Amino acid sequence: MKKWIAACCLLSMLVPGEVAAQSAQSSMGERLSLEAALRFALANNRQVQSARLQVLKADEDIEVARSRRLPVFDIEIQASQLLTPV
Repeated sequence: MKKWIAACCLLSMLVPGEVAAQSAQSSMGERLSLEAALRFALANNRQVQSARLQVLKADEDIEVARSRRLPVFDIEIQASQLLTPV
């Protein structure tokens, strides 16, 4: 649910830029559908890319935290031998 709300917020912030991009494209003779404009905007928006990377980093941090709670075993073995008999 939180991801859905975050996605809606991101899309609502991008709408004015997409409308401008679509009008610029239409002046060149090519019309974009709303879905194509959204895909283009999301693929080329640095803030969205940065947010995706932050989500991936957070997922990796969670995996690291989970692995730290697993037990760790350290074993050391030492052996010695006299060089000359006693």
